[in-house]
Amino acid sequence: MVPEADFPRHLECPITLGIFHDPMITKCGHTFSSAALFKHIEKQKFCPTCKKSVAFEDIVPNIAIREQVEAFRSKKAAAAKKKLEAMK
Repeated sequence: MVPEADFPRHLECPITLGIFHDPMITKCGHTFSSAALFKHIEKQKFCPTCKKSVAFEDIVPNIAIREQVEAFRSKKAAAAKKKLEAMK
């Protein structure tokens, strides 16, 4: 697994403060990691960012952010591999 401590802030989940994992978007347009968002919605039926009402059926995958996360991880993995090869 590639360390992800240094990642672009637009890929940060506002709940976990880590890089998005399975990003989901609410009807109000905010994106969160799915597990963190579902856990929040189970207890409180509002968006953690803007406090607008949110139901499970209003949440869909954020494909654009997922692709950006995948691209970031691929780039980091390639850089790590290149660094290891240079050390040989």
